[in-house]
Amino acid sequence: MAGAFEVQIRSVPADRAAKHAVALSEVVLQHHRADGIQIQAQPLTGGHLLHLAVAGCVFNDLYVLAEERGIRLTEVRVVATGGFEGEEPTVSTGVSYEVSVSGEASEEELRELVGEVDRAASIPDVLRQETAVSLSGVQVQATR
Repeated sequence: MAGAFEVQIRSVPADRAAKHAVALSEVVLQHHRADGIQIQAQPLTGGHLLHLAVAGCVFNDLYVLAEERGIRLTEVRVVATGGFEGEEPTVSTGVSYEVSVSGEASEEELRELVGEVDRAASIPDVLRQETAVSLSGVQVQATR
């Protein structure tokens, strides 16, 4: 998977947040491989986003590899957990994840699928090997 990937998170004014905000666990989103997805993370912290990255990567790769193998998945659930300890900046105590998968294949084929995804999924692999993270720019606008 070559290329750059960009995500964005930004603040919105209070009036817009009050009018449009919903609990993350209540949102069902369109997805490019599954019919739809529901994300559950309360509150949405950096730690939750890290675990969501692991779960999302595994989720996506299950669909990719299943399609390559001609397996139609009927239900997929990935739960990633972990914690942080110490003083700021805290240190991750690790991330573990569980997979529940149903599909039109034998139990053995589905277990092999999950095993292959565990070995191949990019985000878990990057975290296992560590990756460089750097601040590449800052823009500020003083309001006082």
